[in-house]
Amino acid sequence: MQAPYLPEEENLPAPEEVPAKEAPAKPAEEPAEIPEEDAKQKELQQIWQQVFEKAVSRRASLKLLANDIRALEEGPDSFTVSVTSSLKKNMLLQNGELFEESLEEVTGRKLKLKAELGARPQDREKQMQNTLSQLEELLGPGKLTVKE
Repeated sequence: MQAPYLPEEENLPAPEEVPAKEAPAKPAEEPAEIPEEDAKQKELQQIWQQVFEKAVSRRASLKLLANDIRALEEGPDSFTVSVTSSLKKNMLLQNGELFEESLEEVTGRKLKLKAELGARPQDREKQMQNTLSQLEELLGPGKLTVKE
């Protein structure tokens, strides 16, 4: 292929480029300290993730439980998770023995799996809005003031 014909006035050389000034290097910021509670929660969630992966490797159908299960706490003889539906809670508890075996492999301790039914964040927001609406109906329009 041939280059298209350009008239001579359009074939002018490009103006010289001026080198851009480099921004001064910023000193490395120290990472913010993670609160101990958040670090513990992250560790619990990592333990749960390992346990879950081991259980799924033994029974693939458990992969259906992957979402909306959150590690809550690890006690001396139990490991508690929060689930968002009673169906998931029942499936989790029906396969409790498998999860408990996986817990023992990951933690090195024999722990009993406990599951609590917890609300999803969007469900909590909806519940709060419903409660505020009911209060406003009881008090009358404009009588309820909410401060954040």
